[in-house]
Amino acid sequence: MNHKHQHGFTLIEIIIVVALISLIVSLGYPSYAWHVKRAKITEATSHLGELQLLSSQHYQDEHSYIKADGTCAVAAPANKHFNFACSGAAHSFTWTASNKANVGLGLSGDFQFTIDHHGTKTTTSFDGSVLSKNCWILSPSTSC
Repeated sequence: MNHKHQHGFTLIEIIIVVALISLIVSLGYPSYAWHVKRAKITEATSHLGELQLLSSQHYQDEHSYIKADGTCAVAAPANKHFNFACSGAAHSFTWTASNKANVGLGLSGDFQFTIDHHGTKTTTSFDGSVLSKNCWILSPSTSC
């Protein structure tokens, strides 16, 4: 009797391996996605802190947060994920960071953070939910 010994994997073994890999990916991906979002949010809030500092430095030098033409004295940074806008007067300002659409953070405006001349930080929108929190929320589990 001549038996040939076959080498390789059976279809069942391949299906089990694919199922295990799929399970591992499905459990890990949501956490990974939030880490990526948090990095983008942290970059935006870091820029807001810098804008508040630069605006305060300008106020120390010029005794106004705005230029003669009525625009904010500090230019908004270019950013891939967030738009930055300033509203201000001679003795007050508010910087707002609002996410852009289609950059991995949902719809435009789903994430909004502000800082004012007093250094008051607020979250007005987080992951599409309208909020009014007196802090910057960086992840779903963060509270003020």
